[in-house]
Amino acid sequence: MAATPDPPSPLPRSLRAITALVREGTVDVVVSDLDGVVRLFPPGLWAELDADLGIEDPHEGAAAGGAAPGSAAGGPSFSAILGHPLLPEVVRGRATHDRWRREAVRALEERGAAPERAAATVDRWAAIPGRAEPVVVRRLLALRDAGTPVLVLTNGTDRVPEEVAAIGLTALIGEHREWLLNSADLGAAKPEPEAFARAHALIRERTGLPVPPSRVALVDDSPGHVEAARRFGWQALVHPGDAASG
Repeated sequence: MAATPDPPSPLPRSLRAITALVREGTVDVVVSDLDGVVRLFPPGLWAELDADLGIEDPHEGAAAGGAAPGSAAGGPSFSAILGHPLLPEVVRGRATHDRWRREAVRALEERGAAPERAAATVDRWAAIPGRAEPVVVRRLLALRDAGTPVLVLTNGTDRVPEEVAAIGLTALIGEHREWLLNSADLGAAKPEPEAFARAHALIRERTGLPVPPSRVALVDDSPGHVEAARRFGWQALVHPGDAASG
């Protein structure tokens, strides 16, 4: 007996709303965030990394904000990697992904991890490129195919181009990265006003459209970034909203 195929994933409300804006003629350019919208990571990754470290979680029993021990909010792996103070420099192009990894290993060693375990943890994290969210990617490419420029704006590192290529997103960002707006290239990161100003200038340059901010729509999973985009003048929607087919 043939297996029953999985039903198609529902389209998030944010993407339905963006599509409606385009069809109504109130938007000329669509901009999508990368992580949390187009690219997703395993939800249990940080807990798995912490389990392999062999060190005590200082938040055990009292995780920040009530989070479970070993969760992203309180675990040593997350704190040493995504919580590292060098990261803001990396996503602004002032330090490299390679240096960030080295510093993360050092931070884990300072927390008590054996050097080989610290290095293996960071290597394992760095080797996971995430996965593309096919429903979102298909809708964004469909909008572009129908004539609306679609770009990706990310607080990313110098390694983003190879990461997105590894998960099949070349069509979305362009063969020559012409549709990628990476903070490491911009020299500014969301939610800074300068990040949106520089991104907007590149949107006008790459699309050839004298588009005003009010005719650009962003979908982003960070409410803070959405609010910053609105202050700049873009239309912006929080992803995902609820999910519904359409």
